[in-house]
This record gives sequence, C-alpha cells and structure tokens, in this order.
Amino acid sequence: MKVIKRKVDVSIAYEWHEMTFFSQWERGKSMVLCIGTPALIQQSLQAVLPGHQFACGSNDSYAMLVPLVDAIISLYDHAIWSVRDTIRIYEKVCVVKIPDSQ
Repeated sequence: MKVIKRKVDVSIAYEWHEMTFFSQWERGKSMVLCIGTPALIQQSLQAVLPGHQFACGSNDSYAMLVPLVDAIISLYDHAIWSVRDTIRIYEKVCVVKIPDSQ
C-alpha cells in the first residue's frame, strides 16, 4: 500500500506499507500475528480489541479478523484519499485545452 505524505515545503514523499498476516486458531483461542503494520493499524487494534464483543464467541476462527480487516480498510481509505488530493492539485494546474475542431 502506498501513502502519499505531503511535507511543509510542499514536496511529496511516499510511504510504503507491505504487511503480512498470520492467523492461528485453536478451539477457544485465536491469534493473529501482524508483521509490517503501520502505527495507525496498531493503534486502531489496541483501541478496539479490549472492548470488542466477538459475535460468535471464541469458537469462531474468523472473529479476530473482523477488527483487523476494519483497520486495513481504514488505512486503504486514507491511502486513496492521499493520492486523490495530490492528483487534484495537478488537475488544477495542468489543465489541457483542446482546440476547437473545425
């Protein structure tokens, strides 16, 4: 995932996130190992997991993935909007006018 970071001096920097996830489930116990996740996902999971009510209880092997996927979607949303804002600047500056055809 690529996130565009705009600096104070209006230059553009890029931040890449290559994340890996490993999920293990044993009856009554679920674990997800997140590798390479940015601080935004870590903070989101730390905030939501302590109070999270798992819909199917501890017998659902996918229950831990719900808050993780929510955090990933939020990060993708942030990444897409960062690209959009940067592209919009160039759209305003680089408007190409097509001559009238006769």
